[in-house]
Amino acid sequence: MNSLSSFIHFIILLLVACKTKGIVQLPPNVSVPAVLVFGDSIVDTGNNNNNLRTTARCNFPPYGKDFKGGIPTGRFSNGKVPSDFIVEELGIKEFLPAYLDPNLQPSDLSTGVCFASGGAGFDPLTSQTASAISLSGQLDLFKEYIGKLRELVGEDRTNFILANSLFLVVLGSNDISNTYFLSHIRQLQYDFPDYADLMVNSASNFLKEIYELGARRIGVFNAPPIGCLPFQRTAAGGIERRIVVEYNEAVELYNSKLSKGLASFNQNYPNSRIVYIDVYNPLLDIIVNSNKYGYKVDDKGCCGTGIIEVVLLCNHLSSTCPNDMEFVFWDSFHPTESVYKRLIAPIIQKYVNDFMEEECQDIERYRYEWDAFQQWQQAREHERQLDGGEVSNASQSVETSQCGWRSPEEGDQVEYERSKMVWMKFGQEKIKECMKKRVFPGRNTRSVRFKHPDRVF
Repeated sequence: MNSLSSFIHFIILLLVACKTKGIVQLPPNVSVPAVLVFGDSIVDTGNNNNNLRTTARCNFPPYGKDFKGGIPTGRFSNGKVPSDFIVEELGIKEFLPAYLDPNLQPSDLSTGVCFASGGAGFDPLTSQTASAISLSGQLDLFKEYIGKLRELVGEDRTNFILANSLFLVVLGSNDISNTYFLSHIRQLQYDFPDYADLMVNSASNFLKEIYELGARRIGVFNAPPIGCLPFQRTAAGGIERRIVVEYNEAVELYNSKLSKGLASFNQNYPNSRIVYIDVYNPLLDIIVNSNKYGYKVDDKGCCGTGIIEVVLLCNHLSSTCPNDMEFVFWDSFHPTESVYKRLIAPIIQKYVNDFMEEECQDIERYRYEWDAFQQWQQAREHERQLDGGEVSNASQSVETSQCGWRSPEEGDQVEYERSKMVWMKFGQEKIKECMKKRVFPGRNTRSVRFKHPDRVF
């Protein structure tokens, strides 16, 4: 009976996989085995469903009315959200499940899950106020996920999945719109430039955390134009419900700081690819030029009156518009499935190569580093023999490459062991393909020099 169930489950997975055809063309010999998402309600696929402490839930009608089967799943829209479209565009699977979904299958772990929670933010106070899963809480879930993945596929495959998966971080809207402007809590402590710095610092610290856990390809969405959201227009746009320019200007300042912060992170962690993903301008263009994209209503949501209804206020008692395809927004905060789909396809197409660029150079870097580490070990052993077992630190150096890689000093042993593992297990076949394409920079001269000038390894 168990064998039959396993076989049926395998056939179902196979059929789903055959139906999931990616639109985005990845570079040759590049794979994205999984997508792992952290964030807020923009990408939450149901993690808040069983969190009775928060009002940021939507696992009830009319949410999900256009989702497969017309089922409310906890997605803050009438249908799919960006998390789903991203895995679909990459050809991984049709939907990205919530990590806390009680029906989550073990097979889902190796292809990606969502840790996002509606109401969360970079500012811990934002998540606390909304009783959402905080950024640190989402990090704890990720650590738990890694443990489960190791049990499922083993250490080596887990390391490969983490190093090659696409990580997405989608936060910031709630911090600016709710914690700073709506509640005014943080305005008593910070002017907005300082608050934006707080958010960027929190983002940077989080990126360091997931980097140390194995993440290497990370996309960070900037904040959307919150001054255009129907709720904000109602709350701060005056009697005419105009776009709140002040809010959008604040978002633009934060986005600028975020972009610079991510650029700095990339410089300090050259072994990673952190990509700043702009959703602000594409969404603003759709809102301001809605007719060009086939939408008739851009200042109200489809649910209820469209000017205030969101989460619990958008419920089975609320009326909905006859045709949500004509609306930019589903409720007073969140776009419709149609808008998400229009946004995500070109965004993935635009940024996918940024995640994969210098793939071959990175592999060559592993090769150089492993070669240098071997030389370093040989030199230390040779010197230990000549100096009666005592190793000198004098004149240890490695001629750095044009990319400025670090010298292999003793404190770097863990990093070089990781380079060894990646090269030995995954790099050799890839580098053959890279060599065929002749995409490497010129080979760098590298030597290890120790205290005796006549010893060069």
